[in-house]
Amino acid sequence: RSVPVATANSPRALSGRPSWIGSATFAALLAAIVYLFYFGGYRHLLVDDSSSFAIELTMRILDANKDAHLLVIGNSTVAEGFRASTYNKATAPRTSLNLGVGSAHFFVYEKLADLAFKRGMKPQAILVVLTPESLSLRPGYDELLNDMTLMKTELGAGDYIRLWHHSSGLASYADKFGRLALRPALYTDDLRDMLVHLRSRVGKIRVTYGWMKTAGNDPEALETDNRFQVCDAGPLQELEKTIAAERAVAGSTRLGDLERVWAGYSVRVNQPLQVDAHQMQRFLHLLKFLTARVPQVYVIAAPIYDPEFAAYPASYREDFARALREISQQVERVKLLPEFTSDCTMFFDTVHLNHVGGDQFTTFLQREMGSLN
Repeated sequence: RSVPVATANSPRALSGRPSWIGSATFAALLAAIVYLFYFGGYRHLLVDDSSSFAIELTMRILDANKDAHLLVIGNSTVAEGFRASTYNKATAPRTSLNLGVGSAHFFVYEKLADLAFKRGMKPQAILVVLTPESLSLRPGYDELLNDMTLMKTELGAGDYIRLWHHSSGLASYADKFGRLALRPALYTDDLRDMLVHLRSRVGKIRVTYGWMKTAGNDPEALETDNRFQVCDAGPLQELEKTIAAERAVAGSTRLGDLERVWAGYSVRVNQPLQVDAHQMQRFLHLLKFLTARVPQVYVIAAPIYDPEFAAYPASYREDFARALREISQQVERVKLLPEFTSDCTMFFDTVHLNHVGGDQFTTFLQREMGSLN
């Protein structure tokens, strides 16, 4: 008996095509997911309002300035308040790098330092600037998840161990472990924004990618120049009324500044703050991690403007200051710097220094730390 031979158009040949095409499509999709979310491919799709944009900008700064003697780590109070241009003029040829990232916490601080070391940087000192909230848990706010979302484009296998040191317990670690393993979940907001604004996003990606190629070459050029003084906002407890009256003024030039002050102040007023043992342990871990890699670590409390003690009660400020002293004393080669004396002329809102305040704060730090060998 003769055996039928399959030709290119026979049913047998056609029936095999969907299976082959489906397998190839699945393999291509899986490869794209792995590249984008596990091997840094998504870095090429960032725009200036992406949650990880500040992190990748910091990476470009590190890549272009590997000979810095001082790294300054903190959140937006550092990003706005430490002026590397002022510091570098006084200490030339020794230089500093501002690694402040808005909304960052201990996990980001440690990860940024680790990435700097892995890039071959050998700073003589690291300065850690802590806001009062740093040692307190805040109800409804997952600080570690926030940090993972910020750092998502730089996360790697080594972070499974790092997460253990920053998790509050086994349940917390299991949750963060799962998110690190299933990393696309950390990109949900970015992906949603991309799909909703796909056409405009494509153009912004192109511009951002081109700008980021050289953005880190001159970090001093990225410093802000805000000259507003929070004194001009008037009494903070009356700020809502002041803003309401200002909205009635046609073409007001200060309404935006007043609203920014209120946006930051209102979320901090009457917040439940209490020094937390786990947060203290995380800070201690960070100091030990840093001192194992650099000769000297400095710590300072971030300056704040809260004359009515509405955002940071006196009792909490005392507890916070005491905790900083106790933790700093537990680690060799850690020096706690004295508090920086400030007033309303130095702030553009209640927690961020303006140009004048940043210059004075940086000069104060340079004097307190002295020369770095």
